[in-house]
Amino acid sequence: MLKEDRKQLYERLCLYQRNRFSRKSEKIDAEGHYIPSLFNEIETIAEKAPTDEAEEETITVSSFTRRKRGRKRISDDLPRLVTEYDIPEKAKRCACGAMKVRIGSDIREQIDKLPEIYFVRRDVVHKYACKSCEGVNESGEEKGVVAAPMPTVLVPRSVIAPGLLAEVLVSKFCDHLPLFRQEKIFMRRGIGLSRQTLSSASLCAATQCRRVIELMCDDLRKSSSIGIDETPCQVLGEEGRKNTTKSYMWVFRGGGRSSPIVIYRYAPTRSADVVREMLSGYRGVIQTDGFSGYEALVPYMPEVRFAGCMAHARRKFVDAYAVMKSPLAQSVIAQIAKLYAIEEEIREKELSSEQIIAFRKTHALPILFALKARIEREAAHVPPKSVLGKAMRYFLNQWEKLIVYCEYGFLPIDNNLVENAIRPFVVGRKNWLFSGSPDGAHASSIFYSIIETAKACGHEPYWYLRYLFERLPLAQSDDDIRALLPYHVSPEDIARTVDVNTILSKLTYSAIN
Repeated sequence: MLKEDRKQLYERLCLYQRNRFSRKSEKIDAEGHYIPSLFNEIETIAEKAPTDEAEEETITVSSFTRRKRGRKRISDDLPRLVTEYDIPEKAKRCACGAMKVRIGSDIREQIDKLPEIYFVRRDVVHKYACKSCEGVNESGEEKGVVAAPMPTVLVPRSVIAPGLLAEVLVSKFCDHLPLFRQEKIFMRRGIGLSRQTLSSASLCAATQCRRVIELMCDDLRKSSSIGIDETPCQVLGEEGRKNTTKSYMWVFRGGGRSSPIVIYRYAPTRSADVVREMLSGYRGVIQTDGFSGYEALVPYMPEVRFAGCMAHARRKFVDAYAVMKSPLAQSVIAQIAKLYAIEEEIREKELSSEQIIAFRKTHALPILFALKARIEREAAHVPPKSVLGKAMRYFLNQWEKLIVYCEYGFLPIDNNLVENAIRPFVVGRKNWLFSGSPDGAHASSIFYSIIETAKACGHEPYWYLRYLFERLPLAQSDDDIRALLPYHVSPEDIARTVDVNTILSKLTYSAIN
């Protein structure tokens, strides 16, 4: 008994060391050797990079010297794109017959950005009044001063325009740059934008995008299948909870190949109630890993079919082979590789849903049942608490769910698409470490949802966000908002959004007083 305990502790130590220090690749060749990854050089370099930056340098820019309280003046060094909004010619004639005279203009300036070009959007709204009279007719209907309406923007009273806001959000949620690092980048470029300004604009934009997420969730619930995964996160300032308490970011992926939908949802707990609330009334297939919390959903969602993830089952045998060099684990991995080869053949042949079901039942099911029979036969000779024993027990416990994919042509063999969708959050978490408040965590979930859905639909995140932010304030109904969703927008629509050459031709570098 003592010898067996020592062996299990040694296995756990080896597994910990592998997960902590070894490469993360799970690929094994026919001879049992790991296949080197071509894409892990970034992780390797990151582990050797310095863990902290040098002392922050204080930069003083003369053009930003504050002379009075209020917003800092936008630098005159930035070029201006001036757009004038005027009233119709008929409105320039007063009721008394005289022509009105321009008496001034309301000016709004926002910092905008094209790729590698910062400029100021200067919206000039001309105002008119009549000097011959007080501008009021006999009925008293006409006002003394008339002006063209100021265009509606996503973030009112902010110096940040849609293009710059899109750049800030993509830098944080796609490129993993926290706001305090972006603040330093802006300072180096001579633009005084504090992290408080960036954060306020981001929170306001998240509020404006809530209806977008609600409509995306409605479409998600119409999916034939939905993949679910969750990962821990740390959120400060949660009511009744310590700052060190673990919270979770959930990810739901559905919509199919033609219109993929990725929804992030922040929750303080890992309870299955999160899924019940999110997918209330859903009828379809839910694909997850073997987390026991999903078992609690079965009684409450009787019309839902639950499917397992072959990648998770395989991963445990990869761990067993890495620690024990077990021939059985290696054989199981080889058999699972045949299942993935079948899926690759299906993709190459571009089979229909009915053909996929028939192909899997003919080629995949025999391999699966033979694999199950062998694992059941060998399980009696393997200590259940060993790494291999746990892998075998996981496979057998998940058996009914692991073969579900053979019954549905639209269902993948594993949940890797969801894991790929949650990976940007995991990578970003290593940079920003925690969310400063629950509101910040909810805002993050909104932007991750929009950006990851846009990426899944083949859009470049920056241009899609710019497209959305410029048109969302003009949307008057849910139908208008639906037309802006990532899977309802074509790349051609986004390409027509901004004519970069036209903007560049209108820029002027002369200071405007």
